[in-house]
Amino acid sequence: MDRLLVAPRLLGGCFFSAASVEFDSKPGAVRDRVMGALDRWEGYLTVSIGYAMERGELPSLDDAAQLAFEITALLDAANTRSLLRETEEPYRRAAVAVADRLVALGADSTAVAPLRAT
Repeated sequence: MDRLLVAPRLLGGCFFSAASVEFDSKPGAVRDRVMGALDRWEGYLTVSIGYAMERGELPSLDDAAQLAFEITALLDAANTRSLLRETEEPYRRAAVAVADRLVALGADSTAVAPLRAT
């Protein structure tokens, strides 16, 4: 998981992030498809976080969708800033922010330690 947060996979950053910025105000099939892909990604995160909640791994969390939104927002910000500044530092900062948020919600700090080490 930590590698996902550390480095962009494609030259130019996340395709879906770039496409969403380009098409967010342009109704049509492309916008609908991009929105669908982003909704599926955030839905996957929400379900995964919900599973962690059910297992008692995030005891202070009561809204999986909120945390999924926060993680997505951090990754979007990291992607944009990484491209603008031509550095991977924003990905490291996002990873630390996600780790901090998870620990604040009761996650085992040793389980999220790899995020801080990126």
